[in-house]
Amino acid sequence: MILEDRYLERCRTIAKEIKGVLGARRTLFLSMIGEYGAVGATKRLVHADQPSDTFVELMLRQRLDLTVEWIITNEPEWDALFTDADRTAAKNRLGKSHP
Repeated sequence: MILEDRYLERCRTIAKEIKGVLGARRTLFLSMIGEYGAVGATKRLVHADQPSDTFVELMLRQRLDLTVEWIITNEPEWDALFTDADRTAAKNRLGKSHP
């Protein structure tokens, strides 16, 4: 299985976990994956001017481990899919989430 396919499966897994934490509703992330692919959706979320509503809700529940920002900064197996700029943006978003 190629790396992009494995990352897609990882994203689907966290989407299921997010539904378990936030309730059974379709997330913007799943729609974005359908439109841009898992890597493209991740890059769009990481570089967005504002965090997604899902990110904010997960932050409030202290579950940032279910965000793409956390995944691309803490799981080195995805390093080849993302640039240093992607990881920096993700780290910045995660850093701003802690008071």
